[in-house]
Amino acid sequence: MSTLTLDDLYRLNAIELIEVYRNGKVGSIEALTGKPVGRMLAIRGILGHRPFSKVLQRLSRSSVFPWRGKTFRSVDVDHGNGGNRVKILAWTHEMFRFETSVQDSALDGKPCIVLDYDQPENPGFICAIHDELREVCP
Repeated sequence: MSTLTLDDLYRLNAIELIEVYRNGKVGSIEALTGKPVGRMLAIRGILGHRPFSKVLQRLSRSSVFPWRGKTFRSVDVDHGNGGNRVKILAWTHEMFRFETSVQDSALDGKPCIVLDYDQPENPGFICAIHDELREVCP
């Protein structure tokens, strides 16, 4: 794995991002613990088509974009939980909770960290989200 920055990943198209992801490796849930800065890199569905995707990508890099990243907490080697940090007015709230575990990827069947948003307190449209994580560079 070569060194990649968020800006490098941001410049890739969806097909290139999938290839980078396929070449990644499952990371440690414990290593995720904390509040990393996040950035939206790809969008699926109707919002993933131009012109929506370009507007959302530009907006995601601006200070007015409400999503600030995810907070991760390790429970044990194979499990954890967390939430999304969302800025509303002057305050950042942790919302849209998820559980983390190592599972096989829906994309290629290889191990990854899955974020399970199907939690009782989340609205239905959030429960339907499927997020996977892999380490793509050291």
